[in-house]
Amino acid sequence: MFVAGVVATLVVQSQFALASAYPEMRDADAWMYSQGGEHTGAYQRRVDAAPLSGQDPGPCQTSPYGPNSIYYPMTMLITLGSGLWVETIDLGTGHGCQGQRYWYWAYRVNNVWRHIDAEWNIPLRENYFDIHRLRDGYWRWDVNGVNKYTMGWNTNARDVSYGYESYNSAAETPWVTYDLLQKTMNDGPWVNLNGSLFGEGPCAVKISSNAFQQRQAPGC
Repeated sequence: MFVAGVVATLVVQSQFALASAYPEMRDADAWMYSQGGEHTGAYQRRVDAAPLSGQDPGPCQTSPYGPNSIYYPMTMLITLGSGLWVETIDLGTGHGCQGQRYWYWAYRVNNVWRHIDAEWNIPLRENYFDIHRLRDGYWRWDVNGVNKYTMGWNTNARDVSYGYESYNSAAETPWVTYDLLQKTMNDGPWVNLNGSLFGEGPCAVKISSNAFQQRQAPGC
């Protein structure tokens, strides 16, 4: 059961044109994750940096989910069905065409992507991202300590992931560091992620179990 939060009215249908199933991962993707528990929160510090080259020249869409985009998502992975995550809670940064950049917050239920909202022209600097469930069953999406949305959904997440998804094979990005990766379990205190890195290689490097670096470049 979902309950509208105190910040905005619950969005039942996506405001933008987006397939009901979230796009499949690409070869350039990398992410750090924690598995197999009752996760109730995820936190990270990341510098939002624009791609170095290869951004889509346009024409641009007003949707934050345009083609040839690059995403840096943090995701609470709730329910797995037929090998796909069919229920998730998401907060991330997107880079579209001609320098478009934005934060977005969303969720997926019954394998249908539900866009909530986006904030455009975000600052290219160090930013802090936080998804967590309150003890009363409400989930919060926060950026830099500012609440973006609150929604009632009394569920835990099986896994949590922090990563990178690219749908633009022509793009080149700088090295981006994801650190201070933390989680909460069963509404407990914040603890280090102690995660594993998927996609480790020349363009994805594990710094510790709570930090990694990633880029997209030729040869990755």
